[in-house]
Amino acid sequence: MWSAAALALMSTFVTAAVRIHAAPRMLAPAPALPRRLAPLVAQRRGDSVVVRFRMDATRSVAIAGDWNAWQPAPLRALGADVWEAALVLAPGTYHFNLLVDGTDWVVPGGVAVVSDGMGGLVALLTVP
Repeated sequence: MWSAAALALMSTFVTAAVRIHAAPRMLAPAPALPRRLAPLVAQRRGDSVVVRFRMDATRSVAIAGDWNAWQPAPLRALGADVWEAALVLAPGTYHFNLLVDGTDWVVPGGVAVVSDGMGGLVALLTVP
């Protein structure tokens, strides 16, 4: 049988550890915050609004959105890869995409986007 003093000695112990690093610890860089994009804002011209896009190396560009039941309407080439459309729209926010060369649906760069609910994206257009 063990004495009380012997039991006290056996149940008392100390643990210590030392961690040595060969190089100073570097914190991972914080992820860059995504750039917040703004909707495309149309410019008023008389009774219509004008939108312009720069599309490099394209033969044709059309715009389709929720204001025209997603039926592509051709844009006019202004030269230097700039395309323009004059639209008759009431003030508000609209969803749209561009149809490039009759085959590729494109969300223009630099414009705010939202989900289309089917796994894709649509751009936002604001009419003041």
